[in-house]
Amino acid sequence: KDAPIYVPPEMFLGKRIEEVLPEPVASNARVVVEEVLKTGKMQTYSYQLTIDNKPQFFESRMVRYGTSKVLAIVRDVTSRTNAENALKESEEKFRKIFEESPFCIVMTGKDFGIIRANQSFCNMIGYGEDELKSFTFRNFTHPDYVANDEISLLKLIAEEIPIYHTEKK
Repeated sequence: KDAPIYVPPEMFLGKRIEEVLPEPVASNARVVVEEVLKTGKMQTYSYQLTIDNKPQFFESRMVRYGTSKVLAIVRDVTSRTNAENALKESEEKFRKIFEESPFCIVMTGKDFGIIRANQSFCNMIGYGEDELKSFTFRNFTHPDYVANDEISLLKLIAEEIPIYHTEKK
């Protein structure tokens, strides 16, 4: 985890936004400050700076202090932002694999109801994904396989097995 950046208070005290932040971050911050002074409501302002050739992400919460001053609390949210971006990227990769896979993929809930089905599965079974959401896997599983599927899915839910793969009639 990245160590927080320490900035001595002298870098900020008595200075205008434009003296501390680069453009266009300073101009955007100025707009937020004016809004805080005008409305008296707290505002949150998020921005990115490049420090040591690395993008750093910050979040400032600004509140009116007296009649003509604004108090800003600044947090380095780089780790959180990077984690959120990595999660979005991972979700997009999963979505793409799920939707475009030539293999049939179905997601079920703990009640065995269909949550999602990819197009390959829909094409094979002959139903659209929305129609399948009113089904459980039992609706399209041969009776000879239902008991084994239920046991295996319960093991999957209990995390006794990491994945469940099956082939059936």
